[in-house]
Amino acid sequence: MRPRILVSSFLRKGHKLGKHFDLLSTFDYGMVSQNYVNGVLKGGGLPIVSPQIREDYTDNELMEELIDTVDGIVLTGGADVDPENYQEYAYKNVKFVDPVRDKQELKLIELALSKNKPILGICRGLQLMNAYFGGTLYRDIEEELETEWRHFAGDLPKYKKLHTVSIKENSILSNIFKDKTIGVNSFHHQAVDKLGKGLKATAFSPDGILEGFESKKHENVWAVQWHPEIMFKHHPEQLAIFTDFINRIKNKIN
Repeated sequence: MRPRILVSSFLRKGHKLGKHFDLLSTFDYGMVSQNYVNGVLKGGGLPIVSPQIREDYTDNELMEELIDTVDGIVLTGGADVDPENYQEYAYKNVKFVDPVRDKQELKLIELALSKNKPILGICRGLQLMNAYFGGTLYRDIEEELETEWRHFAGDLPKYKKLHTVSIKENSILSNIFKDKTIGVNSFHHQAVDKLGKGLKATAFSPDGILEGFESKKHENVWAVQWHPEIMFKHHPEQLAIFTDFINRIKNKIN
């Protein structure tokens, strides 16, 4: 039986879907990129798209019931993490936040850790996990750091390798990738500044930006800053991030 993997979603207002959806514009939608679903499927898991519970995240019994139905969680990319979640109140260059999504997913992290459920964070997922563990973020790389490397693809193909990352030895990522320097795509204008407590850095880009970490305390809790779910169709080695995550869960539950 395939492990059941909860894939976090985001809320989209109907009127923002475009003119082709005018008849549906008065409704709200819980959405997720199909790329994450494909990554979990191809990696051997059964993707379960997380409902937008929204304000009901405060219902602990409800949230526990959701966590209890799955074997692991993938925290997906998306909007900026609200600086309030890492005790900052400067919003310059913060593009868009969804504070309720933040709180719902922070609750998922809390409960998953308490129940020893594996977590894989991707892009925003990494950033939110870092905030959960007490870390901070650069709110805008170009504003706060000097770098010659490009961290947002813009109009370039989404699977294109924009820079390399160097992988640290004795890490989950070093067990996944034979080569310790790999090329990755990139879609983030924010990045980890102060690393959260109990986390170990596992990958860096050439300009020193953190691109991966894992928990020192919690088994199979780790994250990457790039987007393997977009890359693996053109760069098959990237699928190993999903297969390794799901195989670890299989070994845990069997």
